[in-house]
Amino acid sequence: MTANKHCVNCSAEALTPIYGVEAIPVFQNKVYDRADQAREAVSGSVNLVACGACGFVFNAEFDASLMSYDSEYQNEQSHSPVFDDYLDTVVSLLKSRGYGNRKIVEIGCGKGTFLGKLWQQGFDAIGFDTAYEGADPRVHREYFSASHQGIAMDLLVLRHTLEHIASPLAFLQHLASLCPPRTRIYIEVPSLEWIMEKRAFWDVFYEHCNYFTMESLCGLFRQADSGFLFGGQYMFAIASLDDLLSHPAARPDAGELPLFALQEEIAGIRNFVQQHPGMLIWGAGAKGATFVNILDPQQQWIRAVVDINPKKAGRFVAGTGHPVITPVQIAQTGATDVLIMNENYRQEIMSMASGAGLRFHTLGLDDLGIPYPESE
Repeated sequence: MTANKHCVNCSAEALTPIYGVEAIPVFQNKVYDRADQAREAVSGSVNLVACGACGFVFNAEFDASLMSYDSEYQNEQSHSPVFDDYLDTVVSLLKSRGYGNRKIVEIGCGKGTFLGKLWQQGFDAIGFDTAYEGADPRVHREYFSASHQGIAMDLLVLRHTLEHIASPLAFLQHLASLCPPRTRIYIEVPSLEWIMEKRAFWDVFYEHCNYFTMESLCGLFRQADSGFLFGGQYMFAIASLDDLLSHPAARPDAGELPLFALQEEIAGIRNFVQQHPGMLIWGAGAKGATFVNILDPQQQWIRAVVDINPKKAGRFVAGTGHPVITPVQIAQTGATDVLIMNENYRQEIMSMASGAGLRFHTLGLDDLGIPYPESE
């Protein structure tokens, strides 16, 4: 695929390279039954660029034709009480904004976990996702398309979906054309501000072709209600689709977007990993899969990846073929060091594996004045 030479949001040509990585699996959230299958996973390149006109950041090498979300796509995180609490926070947020008795449609609902939360609280909600595995008739195992035009709704929910869409503004404009007038939308995406602050190269991966700042997200609408969630890792905007702009506003300071030296961060963390051979990584999601593919592609330093999702246990990480084990299997590995991929789960993980004689290290906590990576 030829690299995109125009901004996917405003079509400007003033693109500044930020960060790149070659031959990364296109699906970080797919795991495989055999290590050889995992190593043969389809790969692509990440070439992050920033638009000098509107400030939007995206992967200029992204090829949407490589993406196929099916039942093998495992991004379910609800096995964690911490993540479950976060979902409750989002439900409470929607209630506080007056959507408790409104008709809700969620696009990209995954395995339906968030929908389940809404149903438990009495929300009238349906969902769309090709990766859905359940049997509830309120979830459609298909993409939301023109064939669904006319479905009654008050609020359209896009939780961690827009960052997967090659042309986000055009996608939102298409959705607006299918929705009734005055339909509002709740959008939730990862925060580029958080990634920049943490120098989190492990949070940049192929599945996410777009990276939003609060300004670039809210800048898609004339006005929006917004805020941060999940320790600042995520952010949301609530707006009327009637307020969606036809073209993002120009940002005269776009060229001053702070760029992050991720390659330098990779070098420092690689040194840490090689000083702790045989260590474990906790988290077989996108962060963990990206981390091992960049820092240990030949399985020289990291023994295995730990995850509490039973559908990942006994399987292998895309690209590298690292085995995925459960917490109860840690003792069998003989490992003494565990690197926690997401700081939000630090206390939960340490309490789960307490008494195992392990040294825990946590990525992303150096901003708190703790030696980096943080160790216990």
